[in-house]
Amino acid sequence: MSLLNFSPSPYKYTDKLRKFDEDTTIALKYDLNYTQQIISDEKTCMNRLNILLNMINQCEQCVNEVRNVFDLFFLHRIVDELKQNYENEYKKYRLGDLAIPILHPQLKQYLSSNWNIYNDNHKLIEFFSKWKQILEDDTIDLIIDNSIQSKENMDSYHRLVWDVYMPFLRKSILEWNPRQPDHLIDFIKQWMPYLPQWIIDKYIHGFIHAQALHNWQPSDLSAKAVLLPWQKVFKQETWNAFMNKYIVSKLISTMQQFIIDPREQILDPWHWFIAWYDMVPLSSMITILEKFFFPKWLQVLDVWLNTNPNYQEIQRWYSGWRSLLPQAIINHTIIKEKLTEGLMMIDQRISETFNTIYNRGVAISSSNVVSSFKDLIEKKAAEHNLLFLPVSNRTFEGHQIYQLGNTNIYMDKSVIFVHETSQWVPTHLYDVINRQFDLCFYSLRSTKITTSSSSSSTFSNSNAILTEPFQSSIFADDFSSTTGVDSSSYTKR
Repeated sequence: MSLLNFSPSPYKYTDKLRKFDEDTTIALKYDLNYTQQIISDEKTCMNRLNILLNMINQCEQCVNEVRNVFDLFFLHRIVDELKQNYENEYKKYRLGDLAIPILHPQLKQYLSSNWNIYNDNHKLIEFFSKWKQILEDDTIDLIIDNSIQSKENMDSYHRLVWDVYMPFLRKSILEWNPRQPDHLIDFIKQWMPYLPQWIIDKYIHGFIHAQALHNWQPSDLSAKAVLLPWQKVFKQETWNAFMNKYIVSKLISTMQQFIIDPREQILDPWHWFIAWYDMVPLSSMITILEKFFFPKWLQVLDVWLNTNPNYQEIQRWYSGWRSLLPQAIINHTIIKEKLTEGLMMIDQRISETFNTIYNRGVAISSSNVVSSFKDLIEKKAAEHNLLFLPVSNRTFEGHQIYQLGNTNIYMDKSVIFVHETSQWVPTHLYDVINRQFDLCFYSLRSTKITTSSSSSSTFSNSNAILTEPFQSSIFADDFSSTTGVDSSSYTKR
């Protein structure tokens, strides 16, 4: 029984040793394979490094044989092979920089031999095109944008352009005549595919236009003619940034010094300013008008309205200024608000004047009392046997469209708008009626209400509108005959 109890123990122990030895053998084999793989990889790496060293030595041996920058085909072949066949090492060790000590001196020597933008040839473009393909990193623009001053962020191609080519290009541009832009425009267009975008945006623009705007003042409109051909060369955001930096500040100064004088208006500074509206960002033009023009304009209007004015003269003044604004500016919400504010000031003053006259005892029959602007139009339409009805299911910007005779109109804040040549334009009520019957005169009530609505009509001769006194004899005679009040006190400026 003792033999049966104790005999299995040695066998169990031996079996455990066997399993342990097998596991150890497997682990050692794995370690051996891993070590052999490391040795193999290291040998491969050493072989690749030896090949790289041999290629670098070839470059050094061939440098002395180079006669000019266009003899570097051997260097191009070697760097291209490094990039294609040894991609990991090329990126890890930045092997593209291998070309820098060879390319830079040769290119400098070539550019310093009387090169400029006027004797540029296609050989140099071909040179940059070849090297751009193998030296440029496609992701470098984003890096440069974030840290433009750091050369460590530049790839080999960007360093070639920035360190070698740009100083010569800048020197040549500074010698360029800005009034003869055609050649430089053609030159830049040819070179744009080979210049890094960050250089185009931040430096080419500055070199060219700083030269064109040297000591520039807004009174010199020739600068616009110089810059206009460049507007389509650069990206819109780059162009807008340049306009805001170099042009807008001068235009602000012009508007700050601009004097608004209805008696003798000098419009030259205004024309200098508004001439740039199609080149300067619209938002910048609106800001200048909002901050530096309309406050003065509304102040002058307010003072004038409180000095017993001639309202038709004010109408001409208002309409004249409106006609000086390009349509793109008029359509902006802020400008619409400022023009409407002026209209409301005029309308309020006319209402106050009318009430003053009424309180003096002006006899106006109750049958002529008009409760609203729409009632006025209905009344005038009835007087002249004209049809005045809303047009079914037709509105414009939320305003009901009406048919007055043969004309479509809508009303906005006591202003009549008539549909002409595919657009709505403000006009007088009596102009609309005159189209039907050629009427010439109105009652005081008609004059009182429609004066403000006529304030947004356009006049072709802006200078005459703003500076020439308006002789309103018809208005004065009608005013006197209707009210019995001396018109001289009401119509004098």
